[in-house]
Amino acid sequence: MATLGPMLDLAIELVHRCRCVSSVSMIVVAKVGTSVFNFRSVRPWYRANGLHCRLWIFLVVSFLCISLASRGLGLYLSTHPTGPADPLDALHQIVLPGSHDDSWGPMIAALELVRGPHGSNLYETLFFGLKAKFQYPPSSLLIIDLLSAFVSLSPFFLNCLSSVAFLGSIIGMVLLLQKIELCDVAGGRRQSPIGGSLATIAMVVFAALCTFYPLLHAISLGQIQVWIDFLFIWGCLSFVIDRHFLAGTLVGLACTMKPQLGVFLVWALVWREHRFGLGFLLTYIPFTIGAVLRYGVQNSFAYLDVLSFISKRGESVYMNQSVNGLMNRLLGNGNNLTWDAHVFAPPNHWVHSATIVAAAVFTMIPLGVAFRARRRADPWDLGLAALCFTMASPIAWEHHYGIAIPIYVLALRAVLKHPPSLSRRTRIWALAVSWCLTANYMPWLNASATTRFNVLQSYVFWGALILLGILLIETVQMTCQSLGEDVVER
Repeated sequence: MATLGPMLDLAIELVHRCRCVSSVSMIVVAKVGTSVFNFRSVRPWYRANGLHCRLWIFLVVSFLCISLASRGLGLYLSTHPTGPADPLDALHQIVLPGSHDDSWGPMIAALELVRGPHGSNLYETLFFGLKAKFQYPPSSLLIIDLLSAFVSLSPFFLNCLSSVAFLGSIIGMVLLLQKIELCDVAGGRRQSPIGGSLATIAMVVFAALCTFYPLLHAISLGQIQVWIDFLFIWGCLSFVIDRHFLAGTLVGLACTMKPQLGVFLVWALVWREHRFGLGFLLTYIPFTIGAVLRYGVQNSFAYLDVLSFISKRGESVYMNQSVNGLMNRLLGNGNNLTWDAHVFAPPNHWVHSATIVAAAVFTMIPLGVAFRARRRADPWDLGLAALCFTMASPIAWEHHYGIAIPIYVLALRAVLKHPPSLSRRTRIWALAVSWCLTANYMPWLNASATTRFNVLQSYVFWGALILLGILLIETVQMTCQSLGEDVVER
């Protein structure tokens, strides 16, 4: 380990000087590609489906070129020496965690405050008084509070746990890909042009996670979102293998850190997912009671004032990929290029109204589907709900879309279950475009910051919206079929 650090630093420095992160990514993808494709097994499939195979190859290569070109240009134009989307920098953070404290700094400060004489005025002192952006519920402190009884809390230690969570996410995604049987349907048979070995899947997952911008950004910031991504990935896996109680438990644990996921309880009731709802309650309720007993009732109620304050203002900076951020930038309501650690966007009636309407619409989409359905919830219904509840928030940072990693897999599985058709090909292309928008860092779009075209700064939001549309089409079709209606593939 003593020699590993200097070697990584030297490699990263060479990449920075040469501006060749995209070349490194291309090498990684080429290595993965030669391992992924089992040409002996592909040859008979290619002969039988030559045109279909060529379309697939063209799609994959096109998506790869767009993704790599976007990443390279983004890093070249970035004012940061590495850029938040640098895979090697993120890998360095995973292997040798630093002291980045975007989440950990405010959380440790909050924990120290609640232990002091002003502990009953956590949000009045820290959020409203000191202007520190501690936006987490009191229940989010319980885990690190428990850890502090055994170790000395520091951003470095918590980032080490994030590295473990990242490795756990890789394992979870590998198992998820195995369990959902990601195969193409052609000629009435299930076929796959790629090998299905564990090593192959692991390399594909590692390459995907190490080039997915929202997840890399969370790691580079020192964000608790890495833990939430880990919990959601394993929640999706549990749902796929029919362990709905465990899935509810994991999502309930994530909700203790991200309160907008609490709508999952209503979602479970509407879908009649009793095991999921029970697991959610048996996790969330003890944490909520524990937070009340540990930190006081007043802090729990004061958190509602924080949520109200945020919903009326939000953030204008381009990193806020929500309707609130889009409207703030469109109306020129605040600085949209630089994040201020102590200032929110100024209050604006139009922004607040759009935020409330968007929150209502995004929340009702998965619930409305559940009301109409006469079937069991599918895994992509879970993904649809998680994506909607994230986009409904007034502040949805880029790294909050790290939960989209398993959702893309579930969406692809939903699309591939259809026989070849124009509709399916269109959805696959749309899914590729969505990935390119969501998975990449595009700082050159900030050139539109002071123009009427600054909606381009919301590229992650638009990518997520495309993904949402694909999931919505799939789940509505399933619902129509369950109601006995004829659905004709175009």
